[in-house]
Amino acid sequence: MKRCELTIFNHHSLNGEKTESKVNATGDFHWDGDNGSFKIVYKEELEEAVESLTTIDFRDMEHISISRSGPLSPNLELVKNKAKECKYETPFGDIAMIVTTDEIKSNVTAEGGTLEIAYNIDFNNGDISDNNSKITIKEIH
Repeated sequence: MKRCELTIFNHHSLNGEKTESKVNATGDFHWDGDNGSFKIVYKEELEEAVESLTTIDFRDMEHISISRSGPLSPNLELVKNKAKECKYETPFGDIAMIVTTDEIKSNVTAEGGTLEIAYNIDFNNGDISDNNSKITIKEIH
């Protein structure tokens, strides 16, 4: 395990409305040199006095899982070119959604790098969100 700095850019488009966000965080970077898989674990402040713990588990260029603990807890399975049923847990109940991953790009090595993901979320009410995330990982020396 190594400590790392993360920069996460998210671009979302829902019903023609586009939003962008940027998160800077410090976390733990677990590299598996045998097969190139890795895991990132970091804390994120969602709103004042509310933190969550996010885990990004990159298994290979076809499969990533993203989970978050806290009051808003999405659990996403991102499988390239496949639709996966996922859920978003909220204090008001679970939201069912279908996540379809269009692209996964990674140049991450044991020293860090960049992970890019393009995916769509189809919510149970018929709204579709187009999403692009770029995660930069830099080892802290």
